[in-house]
Amino acid sequence: MSSPTSAKTFTYRVGLIGDHPWARALVEALQQQGCRLIACAGPEPLLAWAMRWSPTVSVSRDAAQGLSHPEVDVLVLADTWPFRGELLAQAIQLDRSVFVIHPADQALERYYVVQLALEERRFPVWPIIPHRFFDGLARIRTWLQGIGQSPSWHLEVNIPINELKSLEIAPARKRPTLETDRCHPLWFWADWLRCLGGEIAEIYAVGEATSLSVLHAPLTVTGRWESGGHFIWRQAPGLTEGFRLQTAQGIITWLGATVEPGRHVCQYEREGQRQIVESSGESVWKNYAAWLLDANNCTYTPAQWVDAVAAAEIVQAIEESLRSRKAVSLLRQEYTESAVFKSQAASLGCGIIWLILVLAMISPLVPQALYLIPILLLGCLVLFAVGWLALRR
Repeated sequence: MSSPTSAKTFTYRVGLIGDHPWARALVEALQQQGCRLIACAGPEPLLAWAMRWSPTVSVSRDAAQGLSHPEVDVLVLADTWPFRGELLAQAIQLDRSVFVIHPADQALERYYVVQLALEERRFPVWPIIPHRFFDGLARIRTWLQGIGQSPSWHLEVNIPINELKSLEIAPARKRPTLETDRCHPLWFWADWLRCLGGEIAEIYAVGEATSLSVLHAPLTVTGRWESGGHFIWRQAPGLTEGFRLQTAQGIITWLGATVEPGRHVCQYEREGQRQIVESSGESVWKNYAAWLLDANNCTYTPAQWVDAVAAAEIVQAIEESLRSRKAVSLLRQEYTESAVFKSQAASLGCGIIWLILVLAMISPLVPQALYLIPILLLGCLVLFAVGWLALRR
């Protein structure tokens, strides 16, 4: 399956691995719109839930059986860290179409490996980032189109951290369960910033923590977008969740849920006129399912894997800024097979040039070294030609 179908005539057969609540909500919404849950793997409560929804579902405690189920059209990966990233790597090897809870892993390298596999094999992996299906976010995009982007943008974001809990060990499962895995604001706000203002050019973070896996201390992140404008993002106890986006043409204020689906109030002010829209996140999963089943007629835009990679790069830049106590630029080199080949080819070419210089320097002592120079140049040209043919194919 290379893309969602354009008509609701196909019934997707869904496989679920893991018990993340967002995955359950998505699977429920898919089943309500005609899809079938045919395979489920996870703890006993999840299997009991699956049997209630679909009595004919194939259940197992072993994730490998869910991954290799031959009749599954779309997998939903919702296990905890680090198992989620490991399962995603296995699903990629099997060329399975996957929905994976975001963030998929804490290691940026995993995102690059998955992206290279997707470039090579041309099958989809969608990170589940529910805020992209918020009705309020769709309204903000409409307002922003009317305002028009300008270098005078200023965004102030407040995220409370009093809901984040520590890493707890569950003796029954004998493995860690990360409560922040459910709604970690660092990862999701990295995507929010890109949705509002585009790609980010620079990040500077101030806080006591040096790792963002579990955050308890206050954190302040400032930065600027490539297209102009700047933002300040605060995380601390007692803050009122929401943001305020101000330009020379108007002001947008969002109060309430931003990361996890919930109620919110969105206010738009322009030229003395004010418009207020109050909504909730109850329709998020319904919108998600509608997009999968009827992509051409859906007004919402889901996150692609490149969005998850960009969010991971932003989070890594924040951690690097906390450790180094300085601003970090985000260059966002396109991490595709072609880009990687060009980078490796440039490194190889530089190495050969240095080797040729060394051979030229020692040639008065060892004249035979000059014979190696044309051989090296010929070998380099052959490698470039092979790479060019491979990329064209």
